[in-house]
Amino acid sequence: MSERALAAARGLSRLSDGLRTPLALISGYAELLTIRQDEETLAQAPHRIKDAATELTRIVEDLLTVYAIDANVLYLAPVQLSVTGLVEEAVAEAGRRGTNVVVETDEASQSAQVLADPEYAGSMISSLLENARNRSANSGATLSVRSIGGFVQVEVADPGGRVEESDRTEAFEPFSSLQPRTGLTTGLELYKVRRLAELQRGQVWIDDGPGDQARFGFALPLARAQ
Repeated sequence: MSERALAAARGLSRLSDGLRTPLALISGYAELLTIRQDEETLAQAPHRIKDAATELTRIVEDLLTVYAIDANVLYLAPVQLSVTGLVEEAVAEAGRRGTNVVVETDEASQSAQVLADPEYAGSMISSLLENARNRSANSGATLSVRSIGGFVQVEVADPGGRVEESDRTEAFEPFSSLQPRTGLTTGLELYKVRRLAELQRGQVWIDDGPGDQARFGFALPLARAQ
């Protein structure tokens, strides 16, 4: 089997696991509710079903976004957006999933605005935080925001280990070789971030962080620079 075919098979396996796991949880707890009505089951099952449904929704939305991008039918509606607002929403969402995020900003970025689609710009930050959650087994993340040279740079650092130079070029490709330590992934999350950045005249990268950290980032143009 060729290397390309092997990569496709690994990608299909990750995608299958990402979809089947939350579906199995929803089905299992729904079935449990039909045969048990004890206090513990009634207390836990609705929360487990809700969490699994949220996870499944995230995965399906990623799949639909990537499909629309690759099919050339994704239409963005860019407006001037507060970077601070986007960051706050993404951090709040990560917090609801139990991820501790430390936010670092420079003075210029605190009042900066980018010209971007509100739905997809926010999902790019959320995807990087989810990537950090999975890489580090939810050991926390640092989100840095800086305004540099007509762009706003958003970076998420995590203690999940550095990324080898040879792996960086394909990290933002579909079904890359980067393997998370935990969590459900489709292997398309970072690819989605790259393609959305490109559609909004931005860019992506991976750098080393302090210690055993890696930093995944993207940049979008400032609204005034447009």
